[in-house]
Amino acid sequence: MVEIGKMTTAIEGLQDKVDKLDANDRKIQSGISQIKGGLIVAGIALGFLGWLFSDQISALRTTIVSAPAPTQQAPAQPPAPQPKP
Repeated sequence: MVEIGKMTTAIEGLQDKVDKLDANDRKIQSGISQIKGGLIVAGIALGFLGWLFSDQISALRTTIVSAPAPTQQAPAQPPAPQPKP
């Protein structure tokens, strides 16, 4: 009879630990769901902003692509020494 009491106590202790793990799991799953929702909202917002400013983005892209390539210049040379009279 004593061993049954010990087993019951051990089972109750395990049940408490399982309950705590379940609570932690629910918190983690809730956090993951919030992050997913935030990413979806951010994606929609960025898509909307891209659509809203698509003309400006295209104009900027055209400006950058059509800009003349920078030319390579020769390194600066020190002035030649002047002869003294």
